Formats: sequence, structure tokens, C-alpha cells
Amino acid sequence: MGEQVNKIIKALSSLESDIDSLHQDVLVMQNDLKSHTQQEIKKLTIETQNIANTEAQRMISNVRDKAKLKSEQIIKDNESKISKLKNQIDHSFDEVVDHIFALALK
Repeated sequence: MGEQVNKIIKALSSLESDIDSLHQDVLVMQNDLKSHTQQEIKKLTIETQNIANTEAQRMISNVRDKAKLKSEQIIKDNESKISKLKNQIDHSFDEVVDHIFALALK
């Protein structure tokens, strides 16, 4: 019976050693997993920032293009209005001069 107890003690000691070894392996794997996770987080953060920057630049470009088209349209409309005003002034200039002379001669 003493021999069986020794076998059981050796088996338990071996099992304890295996458990300790597995525990150490698990700790190493945890650290590796944490490290890998941190690297992936950094990588994804950079990718997300790049995507956001690209999208922001695209949006700014679109807004700039729309603003440029709108300003060109405003300039065109105002040039047309100025041209009409000049034509009206030119058309009535002689009339105004005649009227001013008529008033001055009275």
C-alpha cells in the first residue's frame, strides 16, 4: 500500500507540475494576445483616421466646388444686372442732359 501511495503522490506531483507549466503557458499567451490586440488597435486607429481624413478632404472639395459654381453664378447674374443698368443709363443719358439744360435755362 505504501508503494501505491508513492505512485499517487508522484502522479499528483507530476500533475501539479503540468498544471503549473500550463498556467505559465496561459500567462504567456495572454501577454501575446494583449500585445497583438494593442497592435491591432493602433493599426485600426490609424486606418480610421486616414479614412476620416480622406472623407473630410472629399467633403471639403465638394463644398469648395459647389461654392465656386455658386459664386460664378452670382458674378454672372451681377454682371448681367450691371450691363442692364449701364444700358439704361446710356439710353436715358441724353434725355437727362436735355432736362437739366431745360431746367438751367428757365
